[in-house]
Amino acid sequence: MRTLPPSTPPALHEPGPLLMVDDDPLDLRIARRCHARSGIDRPLRTFDEPTALLTHLEAVGRGEAPRPALLLVDVRMPGVDGFEVVRRVRAQAPFTSAPPIAMLTTSDLDEDRETASAVGCAAYLVKPQDTRSFIELFRAMGP
Repeated sequence: MRTLPPSTPPALHEPGPLLMVDDDPLDLRIARRCHARSGIDRPLRTFDEPTALLTHLEAVGRGEAPRPALLLVDVRMPGVDGFEVVRRVRAQAPFTSAPPIAMLTTSDLDEDRETASAVGCAAYLVKPQDTRSFIELFRAMGP
């Protein structure tokens, strides 16, 4: 039996930004708004497709962008799903164990939780249904 990742954000030890990839523009807009209202100091950078995040991480690996404190990855995306994104990130030398990666998704399936754990996610977070809970989620990732 696999250990399922926790449903609370992992402790963040790096000072860098939060990076989020999700193919739904509304979810990204809500996330940016809730992040801004949360008052945390960490910037949030969003990507609307997995390849854009992976390209950005290549720049991080070359020292051209700050190292992220956390990656937030949606599970269901066309083309490259969230699990494949995590596999590709963890295959890159500078990201084999850090930063922590959390799935942030609407899927609450045990199968998805198990797969997230198997590919190297530190947490599995179901997207909050209201903005107050989403703001609190970001505050938990502060300062």
